[in-house]
Amino acid sequence: MKKRNAFTLAEVLITLGIIGIVAAMTMPAIIQKNTEKTTVARLKKVYSTLSQAYLGVLSRDGSPDEWNLPYYTEDDGGQYILDKFKPWLKIIKDCGTREKGCYTEGTNDTQGNTAAKAILNDGICLSFKVWQNQCLSSFGNVQQVKNICGIIEVDINCLKNPNKQGHDIFRFFLTKDRIFPYGTALQDSGDLDNPSRLSFAYCAKYKGGMGCTAWVLYNENMDYLRCSDLSWDGKKHCD
Repeated sequence: MKKRNAFTLAEVLITLGIIGIVAAMTMPAIIQKNTEKTTVARLKKVYSTLSQAYLGVLSRDGSPDEWNLPYYTEDDGGQYILDKFKPWLKIIKDCGTREKGCYTEGTNDTQGNTAAKAILNDGICLSFKVWQNQCLSSFGNVQQVKNICGIIEVDINCLKNPNKQGHDIFRFFLTKDRIFPYGTALQDSGDLDNPSRLSFAYCAKYKGGMGCTAWVLYNENMDYLRCSDLSWDGKKHCD
Protein backbone atom coordinates (compact mmCIF):
# COMPACT_ATOMS: atom_id res chain seq x y z
CA MET A 1 0.00 0.00 0.00
CA LYS A 2 1.42 3.35 -1.09
CA LYS A 3 2.02 6.03 1.52
CA ARG A 4 0.27 9.34 0.73
CA ASN A 5 2.15 12.61 1.11
CA ALA A 6 0.15 15.35 2.89
CA PHE A 7 0.66 18.53 4.86
CA THR A 8 0.43 18.36 8.58
CA LEU A 9 -1.88 20.68 10.48
CA ALA A 10 1.12 22.58 11.81
CA GLU A 11 2.46 23.16 8.28
CA VAL A 12 -0.93 24.44 7.11
CA LEU A 13 -1.19 26.84 10.05
CA ILE A 14 2.33 28.13 9.47
CA THR A 15 1.56 28.72 5.77
CA LEU A 16 -1.67 30.55 6.60
CA GLY A 17 0.19 32.65 9.14
CA ILE A 18 2.79 33.68 6.55
CA ILE A 19 0.04 34.56 4.06
CA GLY A 20 -1.70 36.63 6.71
CA ILE A 21 1.49 38.54 7.53
CA VAL A 22 2.18 39.30 3.87
CA ALA A 23 -1.42 40.41 3.35
CA ALA A 24 -1.26 42.66 6.42
CA MET A 25 1.90 44.28 5.04
CA THR A 26 0.66 44.81 1.48
CA MET A 27 -3.07 45.52 1.84
CA PRO A 28 -2.74 49.08 3.26
CA ALA A 29 -0.55 50.09 0.31
CA ILE A 30 -2.98 48.53 -2.17
CA ILE A 31 -5.96 50.23 -0.54
CA GLN A 32 -4.12 53.57 -0.54
CA LYS A 33 -3.26 53.28 -4.23
CA ASN A 34 -6.87 52.44 -5.10
CA THR A 35 -8.05 55.41 -3.05
CA GLU A 36 -5.64 57.68 -4.92
CA LYS A 37 -6.81 56.35 -8.30
CA THR A 38 -10.39 57.12 -7.30
CA THR A 39 -9.39 60.62 -6.19
CA VAL A 40 -7.61 61.29 -9.49
CA ALA A 41 -10.62 60.13 -11.49
CA ARG A 42 -13.08 62.17 -9.45
CA LEU A 43 -10.93 65.30 -9.60
CA LYS A 44 -10.62 65.04 -13.37
CA LYS A 45 -14.37 64.56 -13.66
CA VAL A 46 -15.29 67.56 -11.52
CA TYR A 47 -12.72 69.75 -13.29
CA SER A 48 -14.32 68.85 -16.62
CA THR A 49 -17.79 69.43 -15.18
CA LEU A 50 -16.88 72.86 -13.80
CA SER A 51 -15.06 73.89 -16.99
CA GLN A 52 -18.03 72.94 -19.15
CA ALA A 53 -20.39 74.73 -16.77
CA TYR A 54 -18.24 77.86 -16.93
CA LEU A 55 -18.49 77.93 -20.70
CA GLY A 56 -22.26 78.07 -20.28
CA VAL A 57 -21.98 80.80 -17.65
CA LEU A 58 -19.72 82.92 -19.86
CA SER A 59 -21.98 82.52 -22.89
CA ARG A 60 -25.07 83.60 -20.92
CA ASP A 61 -23.78 86.09 -18.35
CA GLY A 62 -20.43 87.29 -19.65
CA SER A 63 -17.18 87.58 -17.66
CA PRO A 64 -17.23 87.82 -13.84
CA ASP A 65 -15.84 91.37 -13.98
CA GLU A 66 -19.25 92.31 -15.45
CA TRP A 67 -21.28 90.68 -12.64
CA ASN A 68 -20.96 93.49 -10.07
CA LEU A 69 -19.38 91.10 -7.60
CA PRO A 70 -19.02 92.27 -3.98
CA TYR A 71 -15.71 92.84 -2.20
CA TYR A 72 -14.04 89.58 -1.23
CA THR A 73 -14.42 90.12 2.53
CA GLU A 74 -18.18 90.64 2.34
CA ASP A 75 -20.33 87.87 3.78
CA ASP A 76 -22.41 85.93 1.25
CA GLY A 77 -20.27 87.09 -1.69
CA GLY A 78 -19.64 83.57 -2.92
CA GLN A 79 -23.36 83.10 -3.50
CA TYR A 80 -23.11 85.45 -6.48
CA ILE A 81 -20.77 82.98 -8.18
CA LEU A 82 -22.65 79.84 -7.12
CA ASP A 83 -25.91 81.26 -8.47
CA LYS A 84 -24.27 81.74 -11.87
CA PHE A 85 -23.11 78.11 -11.93
CA LYS A 86 -26.26 76.49 -10.54
CA PRO A 87 -28.17 76.17 -13.85
CA TRP A 88 -25.23 74.26 -15.32
CA LEU A 89 -24.52 71.87 -12.42
CA LYS A 90 -26.43 68.95 -10.92
CA ILE A 91 -26.66 70.25 -7.37
CA ILE A 92 -28.58 68.20 -4.80
CA LYS A 93 -28.01 70.58 -1.89
CA ASP A 94 -27.25 74.31 -1.78
CA CYS A 95 -26.07 75.39 1.67
CA GLY A 96 -25.41 78.96 0.63
CA THR A 97 -22.92 80.70 2.89
CA ARG A 98 -24.53 79.93 6.26
CA GLU A 99 -26.09 76.49 6.35
CA LYS A 100 -23.95 73.61 7.59
CA GLY A 101 -23.61 70.17 6.04
CA CYS A 102 -22.21 70.95 2.59
CA TYR A 103 -18.55 71.45 3.43
CA THR A 104 -16.06 70.64 6.14
CA GLU A 105 -15.84 73.42 8.68
CA GLY A 106 -12.60 75.32 9.24
CA THR A 107 -10.89 78.69 9.06
CA ASN A 108 -9.72 78.65 5.43
CA ASP A 109 -11.12 81.35 3.17
CA THR A 110 -13.34 78.93 1.24
CA GLN A 111 -15.12 77.74 4.37
CA GLY A 112 -16.40 80.90 6.09
CA ASN A 113 -19.51 83.02 5.52
CA THR A 114 -17.93 84.65 2.47
CA ALA A 115 -18.01 81.33 0.58
CA ALA A 116 -21.08 79.53 -0.80
CA LYS A 117 -21.17 75.75 -0.53
CA ALA A 118 -23.03 73.03 -2.42
CA ILE A 119 -23.08 69.26 -2.99
CA LEU A 120 -23.18 67.72 -6.47
CA ASN A 121 -25.21 64.60 -7.27
CA ASP A 122 -22.03 62.50 -7.34
CA GLY A 123 -21.17 63.43 -3.74
CA ILE A 124 -18.49 66.04 -4.43
CA CYS A 125 -18.64 69.21 -2.33
CA LEU A 126 -17.97 72.64 -3.82
CA SER A 127 -17.09 76.02 -2.34
CA PHE A 128 -17.20 79.30 -4.28
CA LYS A 129 -15.63 82.57 -3.14
CA VAL A 130 -15.04 86.02 -4.63
CA TRP A 131 -11.32 86.83 -4.69
CA GLN A 132 -11.14 90.11 -6.63
CA ASN A 133 -14.41 91.61 -7.83
CA GLN A 134 -12.83 93.33 -10.84
CA CYS A 135 -10.74 90.28 -11.75
CA LEU A 136 -7.48 92.19 -11.30
CA SER A 137 -5.66 89.73 -9.04
CA SER A 138 -2.70 87.65 -10.24
CA PHE A 139 -0.24 85.05 -8.95
CA GLY A 140 2.59 85.55 -11.40
CA ASN A 141 3.47 87.17 -14.70
CA VAL A 142 2.01 84.53 -17.01
CA GLN A 143 -1.41 85.13 -18.53
CA GLN A 144 -2.94 81.93 -17.19
CA VAL A 145 -2.68 83.11 -13.57
CA LYS A 146 -3.79 86.67 -14.21
CA ASN A 147 -7.28 88.18 -14.11
CA ILE A 148 -8.33 86.05 -11.14
CA CYS A 149 -11.90 86.71 -10.03
CA GLY A 150 -12.62 83.96 -7.56
CA ILE A 151 -11.71 80.66 -5.97
CA ILE A 152 -13.41 77.31 -6.42
CA GLU A 153 -12.50 74.58 -3.97
CA VAL A 154 -13.65 70.96 -4.22
CA ASP A 155 -13.73 68.22 -1.61
CA ILE A 156 -13.69 64.94 -3.51
CA ASN A 157 -15.34 62.89 -0.75
CA CYS A 158 -17.26 65.77 0.83
CA LEU A 159 -17.43 65.57 4.64
CA LYS A 160 -15.41 62.36 4.96
CA ASN A 161 -11.84 62.47 6.26
CA PRO A 162 -9.04 63.39 5.85
CA ASN A 163 -10.28 66.83 4.71
CA LYS A 164 -6.76 67.97 3.80
CA GLN A 165 -5.43 70.07 0.94
CA GLY A 166 -3.79 67.82 -1.64
CA HIS A 167 -5.40 64.69 -0.18
CA ASP A 168 -9.10 65.10 -0.83
CA ILE A 169 -9.41 68.90 -1.10
CA PHE A 170 -8.24 70.73 -4.23
CA ARG A 171 -8.43 74.33 -5.37
CA PHE A 172 -8.88 76.25 -8.64
CA PHE A 173 -8.61 79.85 -9.81
CA LEU A 174 -11.70 81.29 -11.43
CA THR A 175 -10.34 83.71 -14.02
CA LYS A 176 -12.14 85.93 -16.52
CA ASP A 177 -12.21 83.19 -19.15
CA ARG A 178 -11.39 79.82 -17.61
CA ILE A 179 -10.96 77.68 -14.51
CA PHE A 180 -7.30 77.03 -13.80
CA PRO A 181 -5.83 74.59 -11.23
CA TYR A 182 -3.47 75.69 -8.48
CA GLY A 183 0.15 74.55 -8.69
CA THR A 184 0.94 74.36 -12.40
CA ALA A 185 4.46 74.44 -13.83
CA LEU A 186 3.76 78.09 -14.65
CA GLN A 187 3.55 78.81 -10.94
CA ASP A 188 6.84 77.01 -10.34
CA SER A 189 8.68 79.39 -12.66
CA GLY A 190 10.49 81.18 -9.85
CA ASP A 191 8.36 84.29 -10.13
CA LEU A 192 8.78 86.28 -6.90
CA ASP A 193 5.11 87.29 -7.06
CA ASN A 194 4.12 83.65 -6.68
CA PRO A 195 3.81 82.55 -3.03
CA SER A 196 5.56 79.20 -2.51
CA ARG A 197 2.51 77.78 -0.79
CA LEU A 198 0.68 77.74 -4.14
CA SER A 199 3.44 75.89 -5.97
CA PHE A 200 3.93 72.19 -6.51
CA ALA A 201 7.35 72.53 -4.90
CA TYR A 202 5.55 73.20 -1.62
CA CYS A 203 3.18 70.29 -2.24
CA ALA A 204 6.05 67.87 -2.84
CA LYS A 205 8.02 69.04 0.18
CA TYR A 206 5.15 68.94 2.65
CA LYS A 207 3.14 66.11 1.02
CA GLY A 208 0.05 68.21 0.53
CA GLY A 209 -1.17 71.76 0.17
CA MET A 210 -2.99 73.96 -2.31
CA GLY A 211 -0.35 73.51 -5.02
CA CYS A 212 -1.10 69.81 -5.59
CA THR A 213 -4.15 70.24 -7.83
CA ALA A 214 -2.51 70.62 -11.24
CA TRP A 215 -0.12 67.75 -10.57
CA VAL A 216 -2.97 65.33 -9.89
CA LEU A 217 -4.85 66.45 -13.00
CA TYR A 218 -1.95 66.45 -15.46
CA ASN A 219 0.22 63.61 -14.14
CA GLU A 220 -2.66 61.48 -12.86
CA ASN A 221 -0.97 60.43 -9.64
CA MET A 222 -0.55 61.46 -6.01
CA ASP A 223 2.98 60.14 -5.61
CA TYR A 224 3.95 63.33 -3.79
CA LEU A 225 2.40 61.70 -0.72
CA ARG A 226 5.27 59.17 -0.72
CA CYS A 227 8.31 61.03 -2.04
CA SER A 228 9.47 64.64 -2.06
CA ASP A 229 11.78 64.75 -5.11
CA LEU A 230 9.12 65.10 -7.82
CA SER A 231 9.06 68.16 -10.06
CA TRP A 232 7.51 69.43 -13.28
CA ASP A 233 10.84 69.22 -15.12
CA GLY A 234 12.06 66.04 -13.42
CA LYS A 235 10.59 62.91 -11.89
CA LYS A 236 6.86 62.38 -12.37
CA HIS A 237 6.59 59.20 -10.28
CA CYS A 238 8.25 57.78 -7.17
CA ASP A 239 10.82 55.07 -7.97
